[in-house]
Amino acid sequence: MLGAAVYLEMHLGCSCQPSCASQAMGLHAPERRRVDFIQKLEYKTHIKHQDAPAHYEFKYGVDDAHTGDKKQQSEVRVGDSVKGEYSLAEPDGTVRVVKYTADPHNGFNAVVSRIGKE
Repeated sequence: MLGAAVYLEMHLGCSCQPSCASQAMGLHAPERRRVDFIQKLEYKTHIKHQDAPAHYEFKYGVDDAHTGDKKQQSEVRVGDSVKGEYSLAEPDGTVRVVKYTADPHNGFNAVVSRIGKE
């Protein structure tokens, strides 16, 4: 135990008595406790698998004169194919327009254009 106290003093900069050093180095016997705790847990889940193709459509827009935020987006999905577009006002006064499609055969494709100042 004295070796542990010397190690603590030399390498960690603290001075301990041998009994203190054994606690600092974790050399004391582990504490054991008996805990009696039984709880029956039951979980039931029912997951309904749907093979129907996904289908959705959404559209939104923002035109805030106070902040200057102006943008819109629309998208349609039928099965594995998605088609959409969005536009937003750029700081330079132009409007960026992005039209995109995605499907398993062609992947994701986008066409980006700018409207406004040249």
